[in-house]
Amino acid sequence: MVIWWDSVADDYHFMEMYVEFVLNDSDEIRDYKVTLSNLEQSIRERKDRDTEIWADKLLGILKSYASKVKSLTLQRVRSGGAKPEGVEHADFSAHMELRAVSLLIARIENVDYSLQLRKAVRDARQDAADAHTAAESARNAAGMASGSTLTARFNSLANRHFWAATLFRILTAAGVIFGLWFALEVSIGETVAGPVGSPGHAILRVSLLAGVLGLATYFGRQAAYHRDVSTWARTIKEQLLTFDGYMEPVTDDELRHQMRAAFAARVFGPSPESKEDGSVTLSSPVLSELATAVAKAGAKP
Repeated sequence: MVIWWDSVADDYHFMEMYVEFVLNDSDEIRDYKVTLSNLEQSIRERKDRDTEIWADKLLGILKSYASKVKSLTLQRVRSGGAKPEGVEHADFSAHMELRAVSLLIARIENVDYSLQLRKAVRDARQDAADAHTAAESARNAAGMASGSTLTARFNSLANRHFWAATLFRILTAAGVIFGLWFALEVSIGETVAGPVGSPGHAILRVSLLAGVLGLATYFGRQAAYHRDVSTWARTIKEQLLTFDGYMEPVTDDELRHQMRAAFAARVFGPSPESKEDGSVTLSSPVLSELATAVAKAGAKP
């Protein structure tokens, strides 16, 4: 911009002494002045694209003009400073004219080189922007692929723990049913046949029942744990599928970063710990009551 502005300044509304016999065509002169005016306006308004268009056109005019002036000046140099035919006011020395034309050509070439450099810089910036966009696209594609894989892994985790919870629930139910059946069997047998056996038998019965109910309690706790993990994994899977849509309206980069960090901490954090659930596990009061009932049945005289 600075070089162009300097080149089209008043000092380079150039060499009017040549215009009458070099640019002797009125269309050429008008084209030059219009081009120069448009270039100045585009520079003032900082319109890069318009400046580039008018600069290219002006360079063509200037080079054509300089070529004609140089040709004329060389003719005058060869003639030892003689004035061209029909030019009464061209009274400068031939050597000074050649020097002035050489300066004009040098300035035009400098502007041309500056324009080419500017284009190269702009192209390099565009290439860098394209490379950045390609890298972003590659990262997004990689993120989508990894996100899909992560979702599938959480879905698989949820399914495994669901079936594990189902198995432990069945074992819990079986243990409780067996314990109840054992307690009822002992009570009914003692009622019908009368007490047979010693306190040792009663202790053995209580120990067996306690073992069965203890296993049922353990199975119940495992069922609750696997159920919690399965629910957690399914929740994370659904959030992974909907998180990008939830983030779409958020435009603040800092807020987006914080939300992603919080979500990552949730996704890659520890799974939920085992928690007791009264609807699944067997509580200690129930265990105590059953054991007491069996002990009483076995200890009747």
